[in-house]
Amino acid sequence: MERESFTYRLQLWLTSPTTANYSAVGFMGLGFAITTFLLVIKTRFLWWPLHPVGYVLGVSPAEIVYIWVPVLISWLM
Repeated sequence: MERESFTYRLQLWLTSPTTANYSAVGFMGLGFAITTFLLVIKTRFLWWPLHPVGYVLGVSPAEIVYIWVPVLISWLM
């Protein structure tokens, strides 16, 4: 039987659960709040230079390597 990529990890989570990482959840909430703030400001003030998508993409430079062409095409449109 062929294993799926997530099968071992899911089995590990189900058989030996760990406690919640509250600091990670807090930082995710902070990132959500910042992104929501940037979205609200961008929709209210058209001159606002910071875009929420730029904030999200700017966090990980490795991700932009794979999606810079679609971002460029959407920017050109």
